[in-house]
Amino acid sequence: MKQYDGLYIFAGSARDEVLDKMIESATAEITQLSGSILSTEILGKKTFARPMKKRDNGVYVKMRFELDPANVAPLIKRYKLVDEVFRVQILAVDERLESTLKQQVVDAKIREEAKAAAAAAKIAAATAATAATAATAATAATAATAATAAATAATAATAATAATAATAATAATAATAATAATAATAATAATVNAEEE
Repeated sequence: MKQYDGLYIFAGSARDEVLDKMIESATAEITQLSGSILSTEILGKKTFARPMKKRDNGVYVKMRFELDPANVAPLIKRYKLVDEVFRVQILAVDERLESTLKQQVVDAKIREEAKAAAAAAKIAAATAATAATAATAATAATAATAATAAATAATAATAATAATAATAATAATAATAATAATAATAATAATVNAEEE
């Protein structure tokens, strides 16, 4: 048994129930010749490049099936007798080409995953750089805040020292004034006493 791809053009309506009957009649011909259907893909209704047998369009269906190579020619002859099958083209599946195409699909997926991983790494690096910049800015802001607090504390200490000094000076001035007043009072009292005697 060998695998084949068949491209079928069905004449008539593209309605589901009618199309299903047409596909069943085509697959029945394959199974009568001891073949098996692997997959069926409806490609849709397409307009012909030029009218053929007074028809402008047809429904295209692709089928993959297994069949004995000796039964391919009788299958094509049978399809010529089926009215629903407007045209059919049957090609043998090239296994080397299939394996090459599968490998190309796998390689393409690997390349896409590598690109996605590289893009994710680039985004992660940019995020890390942004976070580092934010951390540096936060550290600088913290340092600036600490410097401001230290400067404020120094200013407050200077003000407190100045206030203490002013208070001390005021106290000294007051003490001096009190001492002077006491001395003046004592001198006045002594003078008054001396005059009385």
